[in-house]
Amino acid sequence: MKLATLQAQLPDFEIRLLTLADQEALLKLEQSNPRYHQYFSPEPLTMTEVQHDLTAHPDELAALQANITAIQLTRVTADEGVARFWQKLGFEDGNQLFLPLKAGGRLAVTTMTRLLQ
Repeated sequence: MKLATLQAQLPDFEIRLLTLADQEALLKLEQSNPRYHQYFSPEPLTMTEVQHDLTAHPDELAALQANITAIQLTRVTADEGVARFWQKLGFEDGNQLFLPLKAGGRLAVTTMTRLLQ
């Protein structure tokens, strides 16, 4: 799906590709919610981690050529504020999963889906 098509589906958002030029802004955004980062790592968030997030991609890129009919995300199940935010944007709860954490234990997460028209 082209970015313009996705932008038309989600007019309340600015849809664009993020690049390494966005890494400082992304670091600040992620630092604004330290609790979320602590779910996944006891270590402080670093610029190296942000750079990795911006450049990581699946080994198999063929899926990017498919017709995209939905957007799916995963949220921390216990975070009701995040759930309300995405529900207001038309996302619906799906399955609950448990992710293993680096520091031990596991974290309950819920998938959310929004169908695109």
